[in-house]
Amino acid sequence: VMTEDVGCCRDSDSVADVMAQMGGEQVRRLAVLDANNEFVGIVALGDIATRQSAHTDATLREISTPSH
Repeated sequence: VMTEDVGCCRDSDSVADVMAQMGGEQVRRLAVLDANNEFVGIVALGDIATRQSAHTDATLREISTPSH
């Protein structure tokens, strides 16, 4: 099953912005686009956690909390 509305971020976005977006959209992965809107990869919360574990706790709580 494929998601219709895929969330994405830019390769120039800060880690803080990407984590905020993940929390807001309640997703653990985002497609990464460059300045030409070309797909360049996927960033996962796990990728960020292995590098900045202290800052991912709040994002994980946001993702895991049911939305209303």
